[in-house]
Amino acid sequence: RLNEERITSLLQQDALEVAYQQALRLLSHRLRSESEIRGRLGEKGYTAEQIDLVIEKLRSENMVKDERFAKAWVESRNEFHPRSQRLMKRELSTKGIDETIIDTALGQSETDEKLARQAGDQYARRLTELDKPAFTRRLSGFLARRGFSYSIITQVVQEIWQHQSALRDNTLTIDKDE
Repeated sequence: RLNEERITSLLQQDALEVAYQQALRLLSHRLRSESEIRGRLGEKGYTAEQIDLVIEKLRSENMVKDERFAKAWVESRNEFHPRSQRLMKRELSTKGIDETIIDTALGQSETDEKLARQAGDQYARRLTELDKPAFTRRLSGFLARRGFSYSIITQVVQEIWQHQSALRDNTLTIDKDE
């Protein structure tokens, strides 16, 4: 027979299990920071105590770890959407990652110069038909939105323009020879 105390206990256990399953669903899509999970569970109406218990269980199962999240975030950004370390630091900070963890993850990242060159090379493929002023304006704006400093942007835009000019000149020379 169930008494009031036992019913309350079972309801609490059930709510905790539902919160845990919700957290697992969040983690099934991508890694999440502890702060993100806390925020999402809070939005769903779970109590701070329930959220703490879920986070503790996820930690004990090594399913949530801000260090791993930050490292994966930086690696992903570097690979697919290069941006400055300053901008990545701001992104990670908004995800609730501690500054020492951010600094460690960014310490393993590429330099801003290399990241700007990588981002610039990817974007410049779309700008091959532009003259130098339009090319410079568009590529500079793109790199600025990615958080790179003016000095890095100036250098990278110049290098990419020279590289593309050399390729165009080489193509023209080959076409004339034929």
